[in-house]
Amino acid sequence: MTIPRTLRKYIEAGRLDEVESAWLGHLETDLDDIQFFVAGARALKGAGESELAAMLLELLDEELRAAEAREHRLTLLREVGLLMLEPAELHRRILEILRAIYRGLPSLEGFLEQVGLHRAVEDIPKTWLKVAALRAVMQFEKGSIVWMKGKGAGRVTEVNFELESFRIDFERSPGLRVGFGGAAKLLRALPSTHVLRRKIEDPQSLIALKASDPGELLLLTLRSYDEPRSASEIRDSLAGVVDAAEWSSFWSAARKNPQVVTEGQGARQRYRALASMEDAEEAVLAAFDAAEPGLKLEIYRRNADRSDDLRAHLAERLVALAEASPKEELELRFAVATALRDAPELPPDAPWLPAAEISEAPDAAALLATLDDRTLRESALALVRERRPDWVDVYERRLEREEDPRLLSAVADALTAAAPERLTAFYDRVLGQPRKFPAAFAWMAERAQGDPVLLDRKPLRFAQALLATTQPRELEPYRGRLRKVLEDGGPIAQLLQRIAPDQAALAEETLRRSNLEEYLLAPLIGALHVRFPERREARETPLYATEESIAARLAELKELREVEIPANRRAIAEARELGDLRENFEYKAARQRHEYLAARQAVLQRDLHRAQPMDLSRQDADEVRVASRVTVRSGGAGTRTLLILGPWESDPDRDVVSYDSDLAQRLLGLPVGATVDFADSTLEIVAIEPWQGG
Repeated sequence: MTIPRTLRKYIEAGRLDEVESAWLGHLETDLDDIQFFVAGARALKGAGESELAAMLLELLDEELRAAEAREHRLTLLREVGLLMLEPAELHRRILEILRAIYRGLPSLEGFLEQVGLHRAVEDIPKTWLKVAALRAVMQFEKGSIVWMKGKGAGRVTEVNFELESFRIDFERSPGLRVGFGGAAKLLRALPSTHVLRRKIEDPQSLIALKASDPGELLLLTLRSYDEPRSASEIRDSLAGVVDAAEWSSFWSAARKNPQVVTEGQGARQRYRALASMEDAEEAVLAAFDAAEPGLKLEIYRRNADRSDDLRAHLAERLVALAEASPKEELELRFAVATALRDAPELPPDAPWLPAAEISEAPDAAALLATLDDRTLRESALALVRERRPDWVDVYERRLEREEDPRLLSAVADALTAAAPERLTAFYDRVLGQPRKFPAAFAWMAERAQGDPVLLDRKPLRFAQALLATTQPRELEPYRGRLRKVLEDGGPIAQLLQRIAPDQAALAEETLRRSNLEEYLLAPLIGALHVRFPERREARETPLYATEESIAARLAELKELREVEIPANRRAIAEARELGDLRENFEYKAARQRHEYLAARQAVLQRDLHRAQPMDLSRQDADEVRVASRVTVRSGGAGTRTLLILGPWESDPDRDVVSYDSDLAQRLLGLPVGATVDFADSTLEIVAIEPWQGG
């Protein structure tokens, strides 16, 4: 503690009259400056003038008593009380001040006894420890409004000295008891201005403030806390004042208060109240200068409407940021240009503007691929169409990479008008390889119901691809959207109405092999039978397989029934016990696993019901049959030997093809020397031999 220079000089020189004059002058001008007096008294004691120090301190204490400055008196007595008083008198005076501070509170005498302030009056260090203990519990007097973590705000309704505890009525935990010993750690007394206290004591004033000045209510809420608050925390604080139905309109209006600033972004976004609009703008500028480029743009968007001066300052900084950005950072420059738009600070002909870059880029499609933000890609696509003669090529390439369904539709609509053949060629590529273009396939599935061009393209192939979407790993991110298409009816029924008569059997087989639930499957098969009545009378198509394949499927079905499904049921039960199912990852994963296992079990049961072992003992080489090894020749491309078995044995990489594949269907029943057209080539059968297994 530093002694004022003038006072130190007087004391060191022994000019005690001037010390006394300086002391009395400070009493008149700055009575609250307790540390001045404490430092001076200690300096006098150090100089051997303890009597003068005690006399001057008594004068100060009298002035503080007259001014009812009780907290200052306690501070003075704690710092230098033993300089002016004997221990017993000091103890008495401490009690006198405490009784004045807590006058009229019914629990005071009980707590004085509880902490032992009437005992050991000569032990002043212990006395001050007891004072601290008393003050810690007196803030929780009956009627006080307190806050407790996990419980919120509540009112103290009882101080029980026999149980040594407080009884507190929290909104969701009425009658909760907290011991005297733990109260200071668990509870926090709320000041009269705190929003949670006002909710309990005067909720109508907050409701009126909500209607008259939402921004002021937000300021009051933010100033109730020492730290910035998230939107969800603010909403919790105002529960009961701002109803759920009116929250959006309240929040939109309240956060426009010019003294409220936003910090961070995304899930970490917090709100803070500043003392004035000027302070808020200075805080915004400081946050902008310290932020990463992406957050700078967000700060501009959030704060540009505060004032013209602030908007201009931020805009100038953004232009400088864009001008200095490396060439490969197109997204940053594009975002700056989009954010500023018609702002006067945006130079109209700057070479860094996206319009110029897109016009001059050697590969506009590659340029678009650098834009992660959907809004920026949408603007860039518009510029491409406006400024580039090769825009059709760029749009076609974008179809293969775009993931946002709205942009896919916009690109497709533009190509429909300008180059429809490009669009249909793209549809064919997607239907041929849905795994390679999963985002486009999901978009096509959603778009198909209202698009005759898509429905008429390759209806059977489209339906087969849709029904197989539960399997490919590449389609996993889009499975929810594809599932909704199937559950809503989607295009499947319309596609089945467009298939040719010779595709009816294969279409029905595809449906029955799918993982669709019975309530979805039955109407589709029924609609197919209405269109092709002969299918209703047809015997169920057998599924031919080797005995080894049948045995393997039976073993798999047994494993599912006896091991995997029971284990999964236990996993679901255990995950359910973990709590809130909406945020329970283990439960969701177990439920997804259940759907897969149930679907797989249904497929195995259905296929095994139709499965028939191949009779390899009655094979001949007169014509191509199931279990034939067929050698075909294709022009100058040489020969290839195919083994035709069932769907379960199909392995194209080893030249084993299923009898229901397009190629096998063309070959079955033909003799040696016959030719078939397949995949833009002519195949000649040059040899047939029976397969005997192995």
